[in-house]
Amino acid sequence: FSSRKWLLFTSAGDRSNVKQWSRVDRDFVIVVVYYGKEERFQYESAVDIVLKHKGTKFPNLLWYMKQFNVSKSTGIAVFDDDIEIDSEDISRLFKLQELYDVDILSPTFDPYYNEYMSLIPVKGSTMRFVEFVEMNTPVFKGEFLLDFMNSFDPIIKGWGTDIWYSGKCNDNPTCNMAVVDI
Repeated sequence: FSSRKWLLFTSAGDRSNVKQWSRVDRDFVIVVVYYGKEERFQYESAVDIVLKHKGTKFPNLLWYMKQFNVSKSTGIAVFDDDIEIDSEDISRLFKLQELYDVDILSPTFDPYYNEYMSLIPVKGSTMRFVEFVEMNTPVFKGEFLLDFMNSFDPIIKGWGTDIWYSGKCNDNPTCNMAVVDI
């Protein structure tokens, strides 16, 4: 899997949708940091790397990045483990992020699951540039995420991380964020 340039990272518990993201011929690596109660992650055979460590998504990502070099990954998705999306749509996100050179990209969600108006699908639209990307499914340009994680403080367990990376992007005139309707 070392030839794949995209990486999907998640911190997963015992009730995850990770298996739904996997297919044999996928073009991205799946890394799971498992925090559940079982001895082993139930979908271990469906992913590329599984490590066991307690914690939430971004602190676990920082922990992972201290052990493994992710600098060759041109795109890094950081997903909540309960996201319902298939591997074809994940690949499409990476391709759109690369095609349009977007620093932070996210799929939109049905209003039932989403409280942010900018992240709700718009009929007749495919992609829109926004000033905020919620933290449930961000897909980062690798170099942006590496830079952000160099300043990330793992004391932040979840809430506020999306405000932090969105603000960092908004403060840089060359950085952009977008949402796509997949």
